[in-house]
Amino acid sequence: MVIMSAVLNLFPSQKSEILVISQPSEKDILCGKDKTFNQHRGNIRFRQLIELHGTLYAAAESKQAKMRITRGIVVSLQNNGSRFIHPCGDNTWTILPDQKARDKTSHALRF
Repeated sequence: MVIMSAVLNLFPSQKSEILVISQPSEKDILCGKDKTFNQHRGNIRFRQLIELHGTLYAAAESKQAKMRITRGIVVSLQNNGSRFIHPCGDNTWTILPDQKARDKTSHALRF
């Protein structure tokens, strides 16, 4: 559930919308250092996809091929209703930009 939408000026010519939500769904991937996030259903599904694609990612010979695999995982999750979210305090969450979601995914694939 979206409870607030704010527009922040990151650069004079660019705007970025930050969505703040009150409660994660079961499909969301919870990002952060809290170890309890590992038990969240969305995080379990994320790890399953990482495991499924890990060998393909490791065998990819170019950075572009690895980026396609990473992008495919993120898009697949998003198309199924998942969001990469991060706690921002006061029991609210922010949705991470796609680039951050891809960064998290590629990091997970490397380890």
